[in-house]
Amino acid sequence: MSYINKVIKKLEQEGRGALSTWQSKSDVVKFYGLQPDEISHLTELEKKSLDKLIGHRFDVADYTEVGIGGYDFTFMVLNVEKGAVETNPTTGYIRVEWLVDVVVLLEGATVELMTVEPELPSSSLIDALRDQDIGWEISNEVVDIIYGVITWEEPILKALNTDIDVVQSYNDML
Repeated sequence: MSYINKVIKKLEQEGRGALSTWQSKSDVVKFYGLQPDEISHLTELEKKSLDKLIGHRFDVADYTEVGIGGYDFTFMVLNVEKGAVETNPTTGYIRVEWLVDVVVLLEGATVELMTVEPELPSSSLIDALRDQDIGWEISNEVVDIIYGVITWEEPILKALNTDIDVVQSYNDML
């Protein structure tokens, strides 16, 4: 087994843990002394891991381990592409920002709102997103949950602390 494959196996095991061991992929590269071709291999692995998710439907209720709070919605990964790419000329380290396009399916989606008003314990997700006071916060939390599900599905992404920018759209039809 090649050195990079041993490193990947170790990282995948670490990615299944509760917390990521590494602050960034750069830390992994430094710790394991990876060479430019091995770093490129990790970038390709990130892309392949994200591509596996395209077209799949994810119900966040199945992922209580990622901290979904009071949210219940389904989403689908539509597309993955490279965003910003930075290469350190000295180390060969490649930092890629991955743009992951998802659609959140709003039909039947709910959120339990944490308010001081007991008459608002839960709401449709679409109503919460449209709320001028909290919609932005709800949208950010939806992105955080989607990121958590993605890295739960593909632990190597969590281990590498892959830079994922979730670009969400919403659809009220299943």
